Amino acid sequence: LLHRLVRHACPLLGPTARGATGRPPKPEVLYNSQRRLFAPADAAPPAPATGFDDYVFALELARAPNATAPGAHVYESLFVGEGALASSEVPRLEFVVSPGLFDTCVTDWRDWRARVMATRRGTYVRAQLAETTIDDSDGETLYFDWRPMPHGSQDARGRLLTWIRSNPAAENVYNWPLLQLRWERGMGARYASTVSATFRWDSPDDVNDMNLEQACMALENWVAWSEAPAVVV
Repeated sequence: LLHRLVRHACPLLGPTARGATGRPPKPEVLYNSQRRLFAPADAAPPAPATGFDDYVFALELARAPNATAPGAHVYESLFVGEGALASSEVPRLEFVVSPGLFDTCVTDWRDWRARVMATRRGTYVRAQLAETTIDDSDGETLYFDWRPMPHGSQDARGRLLTWIRSNPAAENVYNWPLLQLRWERGMGARYASTVSATFRWDSPDDVNDMNLEQACMALENWVAWSEAPAVVV
């Protein structure tokens, strides 16, 4: 009787009940789950639970001195440093690079690579934010290729995001998190240079600024975080 009352209150359950096998859920469980299924969506966007202080950001600059073919590079790590939030209006990290390294790179920049990694502070849980190579230079600034922030692809969420982005339809307009890197020359060979990493929105036709809350949400919910390694006793 109670199940019939639930189907009367929720008519869409009729076909489900006729095609289902096995015992149905308890009437109150079934009723409440159906109500939640079609409950009005919360209009308020989700808010981040963490801030930039909850992460450690690291940059590696590496060169492939004996490159033989694209994709066959064996890179030599020449710099690793920790970055700090330099702007919160348009979220931007800055990494101070050893003096002289910019001048070494700018003369032959095509075989250089940058990697940026985030770590949840106090843990070994890590995520890749960028892996890219230098695309152009004007002598004072080295511009890295724009490659959207990876999100992983092995779980259901990752496969869904990959499917959305690979949809070839012209009306498929999306915004993809991007960490945009550029390397600025210092005042001279004796002075440090700076790599900036700016959180942006990438789309097929444009690149737009993120705000701080959006960047925090990208860190929390977009990137593919590693599992916490087992503790060695």
